[in-house]
Amino acid sequence: MGMNEFISRHFGRPQGVAGWMVSAVMNARNRALYDALIGFLPTSSGGRVLDVGCGNGLVLGLLAEKLASGAGTSGTSNVPGASYHFSGIDLSRDIIAAARRRNRKAIAGGSMDFSCQDVADLGFPDATFTSAFTINTVYFWPDLSRPLHEIHRVLEPGGHFLNVLYTNAELATHPHTRTGYAFYEPDELLDTTAQVGFKCKIIPLLDGRAYSVFATKV
Repeated sequence: MGMNEFISRHFGRPQGVAGWMVSAVMNARNRALYDALIGFLPTSSGGRVLDVGCGNGLVLGLLAEKLASGAGTSGTSNVPGASYHFSGIDLSRDIIAAARRRNRKAIAGGSMDFSCQDVADLGFPDATFTSAFTINTVYFWPDLSRPLHEIHRVLEPGGHFLNVLYTNAELATHPHTRTGYAFYEPDELLDTTAQVGFKCKIIPLLDGRAYSVFATKV
């Protein structure tokens, strides 16, 4: 296995010591993208939030920290008395264990949970979450339709889903993306997301190097 294939494989499903190391690199490289997501995720009125492909739990930890400080996202303040619960899922048992260690206080307090799940077959009841997001995972989905249907199912009516990713031009600057990555054009993601029952739009991020498909369940 070549180095680029090795990196790509662990970006898609981090495992063992190598997966831990790749996750640390991933967090450092993607921190600006994480901050951009947290800046506009609609959460100021409380609710249940799902992170699809949560990795080692850094983003949920950052989000919970910001909301606990009384600062809402999207430039707002929290509604007084608003409460939140955060759930993270990932395919890798090793990385879920890392997420639980990182967020053990929130888990002990009952405000956060992590589980090993496949986005194409989520183990949550219908309409569980008020919002959901995923960052840089869509490249690794076997197909678009089934995961999007599942995310739509577990969101309540009016709930939001943010699919955050780098542009194809940005991805192409990294050699490891030449194997194991599916490249999608924004219009393809918009069309497929709309077909499962979302109203959606594109929000550019990081000066056009990344974007989010911002979808609302209708």
